[in-house]
Amino acid sequence: MARKKRPTDLLFGNLLDEFGDAAAPIIRRVMASLGVDADEQTVRRAVEAAAPKPKAKPKAKPKAKPRTPPQAPPRVQRRSVDPRIESRRGELPKVETMEVSLAARPTQQPADISVFDLEGRPFITSMSDLSAAGDEVVGIDDVRLPQPVSRMGGQDYMFDQSGQVWAADLASATKHQELAEALRAQTGQDPLFMPWSMAPPAIDFSHMPRELMLRYSQANMPKRTQQRLAKDIQTVVPEFIDIGDPKSVGAFLDAAGARRGQLNRLLDRYRDEGGLGLGSARMAMTDAEQLGRPLTSLRNVGYIASDIPPMPSQHPSYPYAIPGGGIGRLREDIGALELLPDLRRSAGIEGPFDFPVGVVRGVKSPLRSLQMKPKGGVITEDILRDIEARLAVDTTSELSDAVARQMGTRQTAQATSERIPYRGSGQLPGLLQADDAARAAYSMDPRASWTDEAGNDIIYSALGVPQRATQQATGFYTPPGGVLETNPATVAKPFVGVSGGDIDPASRGMLDLAESLRNYIDAQGAGAYHVGLSDVPSADLGSLTIPMGGPVDADLLVDLQKLGQQYGLSDVVDTGEGITMTNFGGAPTGLETRQALTDAGLAGSIEQMTGSLPRVVNVASRYLPILETAGEAGSGKATSGLLDLAKRYPADIVDSLDSEALRQRAASGAALDEEMAARYGGVREDIQTARRIFAEKGLRGLKEAQKQGIALPGIVALMSAYGLQPEDLTDEGL
Repeated sequence: MARKKRPTDLLFGNLLDEFGDAAAPIIRRVMASLGVDADEQTVRRAVEAAAPKPKAKPKAKPKAKPRTPPQAPPRVQRRSVDPRIESRRGELPKVETMEVSLAARPTQQPADISVFDLEGRPFITSMSDLSAAGDEVVGIDDVRLPQPVSRMGGQDYMFDQSGQVWAADLASATKHQELAEALRAQTGQDPLFMPWSMAPPAIDFSHMPRELMLRYSQANMPKRTQQRLAKDIQTVVPEFIDIGDPKSVGAFLDAAGARRGQLNRLLDRYRDEGGLGLGSARMAMTDAEQLGRPLTSLRNVGYIASDIPPMPSQHPSYPYAIPGGGIGRLREDIGALELLPDLRRSAGIEGPFDFPVGVVRGVKSPLRSLQMKPKGGVITEDILRDIEARLAVDTTSELSDAVARQMGTRQTAQATSERIPYRGSGQLPGLLQADDAARAAYSMDPRASWTDEAGNDIIYSALGVPQRATQQATGFYTPPGGVLETNPATVAKPFVGVSGGDIDPASRGMLDLAESLRNYIDAQGAGAYHVGLSDVPSADLGSLTIPMGGPVDADLLVDLQKLGQQYGLSDVVDTGEGITMTNFGGAPTGLETRQALTDAGLAGSIEQMTGSLPRVVNVASRYLPILETAGEAGSGKATSGLLDLAKRYPADIVDSLDSEALRQRAASGAALDEEMAARYGGVREDIQTARRIFAEKGLRGLKEAQKQGIALPGIVALMSAYGLQPEDLTDEGL
């Protein structure tokens, strides 16, 4: 009679499957723990009983060998990390060691072509992100995804989607098509399409990193955490029910506008709870071959079918496609500006990658012009001769220098701001007495947002400054002679250059201009920013940063401030990812802070309160008074200070701050406050007037209004922050 299976047989069988011959000692320990005599003979019998018995196979005719070979195992991609993909120290090791399993799918292979074979051809160039195409992500490290996530491009979209060369929204696709028609009318030829490379974080606008984070969470996250994540997603996508529900996933992927950035940041917050961080998702969806190349590099060549209107695309993130197809890949390392010599000359730059990425006083960058709309022309003999002359010398150092400038010795600035108007401004005075829910609702109203669909700050985007996504935080501000205020805040995170242990002058100028404009429009008492620097002499490392992984509540900030005051660290700032403890009036020396951390037990106290150990840094910062010492309403002095600051920069910088996105933000902010006026005590007419003028005509409109004597917000403090005196104000143009 066959032996009856015991409950332990299944356990021992699983151990045999997992450990093979090495399972015997494990089984011996299990049997001993069950009170069974675990001698060698007993263990052998247990192993034999648990081992699967071979079944007799019926005889069959030999099968013919399949004509198609067995599917190859997924390729594994493992690459180093571009710091623009992930700059958080805690996340970098994860991204650096991450293995991405890929499954290829059929796609067109680009031909090898030379730019010197394209003489006389019309062309169009426009921006394109670095996402890969032609395969699917099937796993991250040892986690297999429940459903593959397609990598669709990007640059290589033209080789992945037959009959389509590029995808965008309808308005952008139409602009490209109209330019293609004009070039065909001029030359009699369909234009080439040669997209230039964007910075790595541009991939965030696409659905691909976001979908990967969701699929990874479904595979790796505990069920209870999945349920909590689903509830959080519902706050952004109300139709979302469950991570595994196809309809919910469809609604998630269809999210547009500002919801894209909100979902990216939301999923990123779960990276230590079984989720995947945004930096890891960026890296997994990026074509590693395109990393380490300068911004505006040219890679692929396609063509635009100028006689066919835009069509629906296959790319979920970009609904319309430009008809055409891929041709090949350039063998030369060239940039878009080499095909646009007039634009390069107007900017006063020699090499194709010599432009600044951010704002540099006295330098006109062509990058903003490239970003605004597609550019086109004809590849002439003169253009090719210039390219040939440049390539005749060694370009390796030139390219690496360009990448270094664009990635460079850069740090993330923390530019903190609130939406609720300054207490002394007279704008919605009752809002500060409202409950937490009302203040949060006002602060989170989309009309008060400074971020775009990808979560990037629209001021720094307008200035062409690389950045990380803006984070939510808790504002912590005590007005002069007042009491502590804690309101919802946001922290913009532009990349800035550093030199000599400080923020470099060009980056300071950019930060000053951006934060002055923001806080002027929002009627704030002051603006501020800071950068934590670690590559400085130890004597200067007197401040602290505490990694937190997300915003913190006001009570913790209050407790940390009380603790820090005992050691000369009286200022605390929530950066949305951590806490900075410093003294903006003058931090302690590095020696004093190190002694406090060790001898006085400050490190242990902070760890007990936050769960994290602090790191020593030097804090470079600036405080920008705006309305804190306001003069008479309508005096116009605040406006004069802002305009005088703007005069220090080239006209193209001023023009970039007159962007449609910034004007719309001023208009929507004014409309929001007008709507809230009856509920919260009214608005100040000069503030509303300034917003409406900026919305209509930008900074130049404010200048004209000032000349006409129109009442505008007034304060001299903004001027004094830059060493200006009232007599410095002039009526000269911007």
